[in-house]
Parts: sequence; C-alpha cells; structure tokens
Amino acid sequence: MAQISLRQRHWRTAVDGAAECGRFDMVQLLLNAYPEGVDLEPIRWQAADYAEKKGHIELAKWLRGGCAG
Repeated sequence: MAQISLRQRHWRTAVDGAAECGRFDMVQLLLNAYPEGVDLEPIRWQAADYAEKKGHIELAKWLRGGCAG
C-alpha cells in the first residue's frame, strides 16, 4: 500500500496534486485515507493553495471550509 503521507518532490503531497488538477473525487479519497487523529487542517489548506493557483476555486473553498458536506 502506498504511503500517501510521504511528500513528493517540492514538498507536495498526493492531495496537493489532485487538488491542483481539480480532482475533487481524488482529494476526498486521499483525505479519507489518512489515519484517524491526523490533523488535516494544514494538509487541506496547502492543497487549497494549489487548487486556487490553477483556478479550482470551489475546490479550494471546500478544502478551507473544513470539507463539510
């Protein structure tokens, strides 16, 4: 099983890459794969920055809003 928490080059995570491509489905899948108890807030906010830079504004808002809904 892949270690999704390992950062890729340039300190990007798989969540960052999915967000940058606007892949809401993959962002959800990857965030749900983190173990319970992991603080996802910094992970979500970093991914939101990548999404926003590529124009995926709704995804960025969702990530910054705590991923509710």
